Amino acid sequence: MTMPLADPIAELGGYPFLDDSFAPGRLLALVLALRHQEAARLGLAGEIGDAGPIGWLDPGKAILLRPDRPELEETELTAARQAEVAAVLQELRSAVPQWEPLLSLPVRYRMHPPTGAYSASIRAWPQHIFLARRAFTASDQIRSQVLHEMCHQWANLIQEAWELQTNEARDITMPSGTTGRSLSEVIGGAHVAAALIRLYRVIGGEQERIVSLTAYHSGCLDLIGQRSSDLTDAGRSLAKRLEVL
Repeated sequence: MTMPLADPIAELGGYPFLDDSFAPGRLLALVLALRHQEAARLGLAGEIGDAGPIGWLDPGKAILLRPDRPELEETELTAARQAEVAAVLQELRSAVPQWEPLLSLPVRYRMHPPTGAYSASIRAWPQHIFLARRAFTASDQIRSQVLHEMCHQWANLIQEAWELQTNEARDITMPSGTTGRSLSEVIGGAHVAAALIRLYRVIGGEQERIVSLTAYHSGCLDLIGQRSSDLTDAGRSLAKRLEVL
Protein backbone atom coordinates (compact mmCIF):
# COMPACT_ATOMS: atom_id res chain seq x y z
CA MET A 1 0.00 0.00 0.00
CA THR A 2 1.40 3.40 -0.95
CA MET A 3 0.40 7.02 -0.66
CA PRO A 4 -1.02 7.93 -4.09
CA LEU A 5 -0.62 11.69 -3.92
CA ALA A 6 1.97 13.63 -1.96
CA ASP A 7 5.30 15.34 -2.27
CA PRO A 8 7.81 13.31 -0.22
CA ILE A 9 10.29 16.19 0.02
CA ALA A 10 7.64 18.52 1.43
CA GLU A 11 6.04 15.79 3.54
CA LEU A 12 9.33 14.63 5.10
CA GLY A 13 11.17 17.95 5.26
CA GLY A 14 13.90 16.98 2.82
CA TYR A 15 16.05 14.09 1.61
CA PRO A 16 17.82 11.68 4.01
CA PHE A 17 21.58 12.30 4.36
CA LEU A 18 21.30 15.49 2.30
CA ASP A 19 18.97 17.74 4.31
CA ASP A 20 19.28 18.16 8.07
CA SER A 21 15.61 19.18 8.06
CA PHE A 22 14.62 15.65 6.99
CA ALA A 23 12.26 14.12 9.59
CA PRO A 24 13.10 10.41 9.88
CA GLY A 25 10.50 9.79 12.57
CA ARG A 26 7.75 10.99 10.27
CA LEU A 27 8.78 8.53 7.57
CA LEU A 28 9.15 5.66 10.03
CA ALA A 29 5.70 6.32 11.48
CA LEU A 30 4.21 6.20 7.99
CA VAL A 31 6.10 3.02 7.06
CA LEU A 32 5.10 1.30 10.29
CA ALA A 33 1.43 2.13 9.67
CA LEU A 34 1.67 0.70 6.16
CA ARG A 35 3.49 -2.42 7.36
CA HIS A 36 0.87 -2.93 10.06
CA GLN A 37 -1.84 -2.86 7.40
CA GLU A 38 0.12 -5.26 5.22
CA ALA A 39 0.63 -7.64 8.15
CA ALA A 40 -3.12 -7.71 8.74
CA ARG A 41 -3.72 -8.42 5.05
CA LEU A 42 -1.24 -11.33 5.13
CA GLY A 43 -2.54 -12.69 8.43
CA LEU A 44 0.76 -11.93 10.19
CA ALA A 45 -0.42 -9.48 12.83
CA GLY A 46 0.51 -11.88 15.65
CA GLU A 47 4.14 -12.22 14.51
CA ILE A 48 5.34 -9.23 16.55
CA GLY A 49 3.76 -10.34 19.82
CA ASP A 50 3.44 -7.54 22.37
CA ALA A 51 5.81 -5.19 20.53
CA GLY A 52 2.94 -3.35 18.83
CA PRO A 53 3.27 -1.83 15.34
CA ILE A 54 6.84 -0.69 16.10
CA GLY A 55 7.80 -4.35 16.02
CA TRP A 56 7.67 -4.19 12.23
CA LEU A 57 10.81 -2.06 12.34
CA ASP A 58 12.78 -5.17 13.26
CA PRO A 59 14.56 -6.44 10.10
CA GLY A 60 13.74 -10.05 10.90
CA LYS A 61 10.06 -9.20 11.10
CA ALA A 62 10.01 -6.79 8.17
CA ILE A 63 11.08 -9.49 5.70
CA LEU A 64 8.03 -11.58 6.69
CA LEU A 65 5.96 -8.99 4.86
CA ARG A 66 7.81 -9.94 1.65
CA PRO A 67 6.91 -13.62 1.23
CA ASP A 68 7.88 -13.42 -2.44
CA ARG A 69 11.43 -12.26 -1.66
CA PRO A 70 14.14 -14.09 -3.62
CA GLU A 71 16.24 -16.71 -1.89
CA LEU A 72 19.78 -15.49 -1.24
CA GLU A 73 22.99 -17.17 -0.22
CA GLU A 74 24.01 -15.15 2.82
CA THR A 75 25.73 -15.65 6.17
CA GLU A 76 26.34 -13.70 9.34
CA LEU A 77 29.27 -11.33 9.66
CA THR A 78 32.14 -12.55 11.79
CA ALA A 79 32.67 -10.75 15.08
CA ALA A 80 35.65 -8.93 13.59
CA ARG A 81 33.64 -7.67 10.64
CA GLN A 82 30.76 -6.68 12.88
CA ALA A 83 33.26 -4.59 14.83
CA GLU A 84 34.47 -2.97 11.58
CA VAL A 85 30.92 -2.00 10.65
CA ALA A 86 30.28 -0.63 14.14
CA ALA A 87 33.48 1.44 13.95
CA VAL A 88 32.49 2.81 10.55
CA LEU A 89 29.05 3.80 11.80
CA GLN A 90 30.67 5.64 14.71
CA GLU A 91 33.08 7.34 12.32
CA LEU A 92 30.18 8.54 10.18
CA ARG A 93 28.33 9.80 13.24
CA SER A 94 31.39 11.76 14.30
CA ALA A 95 31.91 13.22 10.83
CA VAL A 96 28.30 14.34 10.40
CA PRO A 97 26.49 14.29 13.78
CA GLN A 98 23.20 15.17 12.08
CA TRP A 99 23.21 11.66 10.59
CA GLU A 100 22.86 9.98 14.00
CA PRO A 101 19.13 9.12 13.69
CA LEU A 102 19.62 7.87 10.14
CA LEU A 103 22.53 5.62 11.07
CA SER A 104 20.53 4.23 14.01
CA LEU A 105 17.98 2.56 11.72
CA PRO A 106 17.78 -1.12 12.70
CA VAL A 107 19.68 -2.95 9.97
CA ARG A 108 20.87 -6.53 9.69
CA TYR A 109 24.27 -6.81 8.00
CA ARG A 110 24.99 -10.03 6.14
CA MET A 111 27.86 -11.44 4.10
CA HIS A 112 27.11 -12.20 0.48
CA PRO A 113 29.17 -14.34 -1.91
CA PRO A 114 31.13 -12.57 -4.67
CA THR A 115 28.90 -11.15 -7.41
CA GLY A 116 31.16 -8.38 -8.65
CA ALA A 117 29.55 -5.83 -6.34
CA TYR A 118 31.01 -4.57 -3.08
CA SER A 119 27.63 -4.37 -1.40
CA ALA A 120 23.90 -4.50 -2.08
CA SER A 121 20.48 -3.60 -0.75
CA ILE A 122 17.37 -5.33 -2.06
CA ARG A 123 13.90 -3.85 -1.64
CA ALA A 124 12.43 -7.31 -1.12
CA TRP A 125 14.78 -7.71 1.88
CA PRO A 126 13.95 -4.55 3.86
CA GLN A 127 16.60 -3.32 6.30
CA HIS A 128 19.18 -5.88 5.21
CA ILE A 129 22.59 -4.86 3.88
CA PHE A 130 24.68 -7.43 2.05
CA LEU A 131 28.45 -7.00 2.02
CA ALA A 132 31.01 -8.85 -0.07
CA ARG A 133 34.48 -9.66 1.26
CA ARG A 134 35.97 -7.05 -1.06
CA ALA A 135 34.05 -4.34 0.86
CA PHE A 136 36.42 -4.94 3.77
CA THR A 137 39.65 -4.42 1.83
CA ALA A 138 40.26 -0.92 3.27
CA SER A 139 38.74 1.33 5.92
CA ASP A 140 37.70 3.96 3.38
CA GLN A 141 36.09 1.24 1.25
CA ILE A 142 33.88 -0.17 3.98
CA ARG A 143 33.02 3.36 5.10
CA SER A 144 31.78 4.33 1.64
CA GLN A 145 29.87 1.05 1.21
CA VAL A 146 28.08 1.38 4.54
CA LEU A 147 27.01 4.94 3.77
CA HIS A 148 26.07 3.87 0.22
CA GLU A 149 23.78 1.13 1.48
CA MET A 150 22.31 3.18 4.33
CA CYS A 151 21.24 5.69 1.69
CA HIS A 152 19.51 2.87 -0.16
CA GLN A 153 17.82 1.67 3.03
CA TRP A 154 16.21 5.06 3.62
CA ALA A 155 15.36 5.39 -0.07
CA ASN A 156 13.66 1.99 0.11
CA LEU A 157 11.61 3.17 3.07
CA ILE A 158 10.48 6.17 1.03
CA GLN A 159 9.47 3.78 -1.75
CA GLU A 160 7.33 1.81 0.66
CA ALA A 161 5.15 4.92 0.81
CA TRP A 162 5.60 6.50 -2.62
CA GLU A 163 5.98 4.99 -6.08
CA LEU A 164 8.68 6.85 -8.00
CA GLN A 165 8.10 5.56 -11.53
CA THR A 166 5.12 4.60 -13.63
CA ASN A 167 6.47 1.24 -14.81
CA GLU A 168 8.95 -1.40 -13.70
CA ALA A 169 11.22 -1.27 -16.75
CA ARG A 170 14.85 -2.16 -15.96
CA ASP A 171 16.47 -1.10 -19.19
CA ILE A 172 18.77 1.73 -18.15
CA THR A 173 22.56 1.63 -18.20
CA MET A 174 24.07 3.57 -15.32
CA PRO A 175 26.93 6.06 -15.86
CA SER A 176 29.21 3.38 -14.37
CA GLY A 177 28.25 0.97 -17.16
CA THR A 178 26.00 -1.22 -14.99
CA THR A 179 23.07 -2.40 -17.10
CA GLY A 180 19.50 -3.42 -16.38
CA ARG A 181 18.64 -0.72 -13.87
CA SER A 182 15.30 0.97 -13.22
CA LEU A 183 14.62 4.69 -13.14
CA SER A 184 14.22 4.58 -9.36
CA GLU A 185 17.66 2.98 -9.13
CA VAL A 186 19.12 5.86 -11.14
CA ILE A 187 17.56 8.24 -8.61
CA GLY A 188 19.17 6.09 -5.91
CA GLY A 189 22.55 6.34 -7.61
CA ALA A 190 22.36 10.15 -7.68
CA HIS A 191 21.32 10.13 -4.01
CA VAL A 192 24.30 8.00 -2.97
CA ALA A 193 26.71 10.19 -4.95
CA ALA A 194 25.34 13.34 -3.32
CA ALA A 195 25.65 11.85 0.18
CA LEU A 196 29.23 10.71 -0.43
CA ILE A 197 30.12 14.15 -1.78
CA ARG A 198 28.77 15.69 1.41
CA LEU A 199 30.85 13.29 3.50
CA TYR A 200 34.05 13.96 1.56
CA ARG A 201 33.53 17.70 1.76
CA VAL A 202 33.38 17.34 5.55
CA ILE A 203 36.37 15.05 6.07
CA GLY A 204 38.53 16.76 3.41
CA GLY A 205 41.36 15.42 1.29
CA GLU A 206 39.14 13.61 -1.19
CA GLN A 207 38.96 16.10 -4.05
CA GLU A 208 39.59 13.46 -6.72
CA ARG A 209 36.69 11.38 -5.45
CA ILE A 210 34.45 14.45 -5.29
CA VAL A 211 35.22 15.21 -8.93
CA SER A 212 34.45 11.61 -9.94
CA LEU A 213 31.25 11.47 -7.90
CA THR A 214 30.09 14.82 -9.27
CA ALA A 215 30.47 13.50 -12.82
CA TYR A 216 28.55 10.34 -11.88
CA HIS A 217 25.83 12.41 -10.21
CA SER A 218 25.50 14.56 -13.34
CA GLY A 219 25.29 11.45 -15.49
CA CYS A 220 22.46 10.10 -13.36
CA LEU A 221 20.58 13.40 -13.62
CA ASP A 222 20.97 13.31 -17.40
CA LEU A 223 19.42 9.83 -17.49
CA ILE A 224 16.58 10.93 -15.23
CA GLY A 225 15.92 13.93 -17.46
CA GLN A 226 15.71 11.71 -20.54
CA ARG A 227 13.06 9.56 -18.84
CA SER A 228 11.26 12.19 -16.77
CA SER A 229 7.91 11.32 -18.35
CA ASP A 230 8.16 7.90 -16.64
CA LEU A 231 8.37 9.48 -13.18
CA THR A 232 5.48 9.91 -10.80
CA ASP A 233 4.98 13.27 -9.09
CA ALA A 234 6.88 11.84 -6.11
CA GLY A 235 9.73 10.74 -8.35
CA ARG A 236 9.93 14.18 -9.91
CA SER A 237 10.02 15.75 -6.45
CA LEU A 238 13.01 13.65 -5.43
CA ALA A 239 14.77 14.17 -8.76
CA LYS A 240 14.37 17.94 -8.53
CA ARG A 241 15.89 17.98 -5.04
CA LEU A 242 18.87 16.01 -6.34
CA GLU A 243 19.69 18.75 -8.82
CA VAL A 244 21.30 20.71 -5.97
CA LEU A 245 24.54 19.37 -4.47
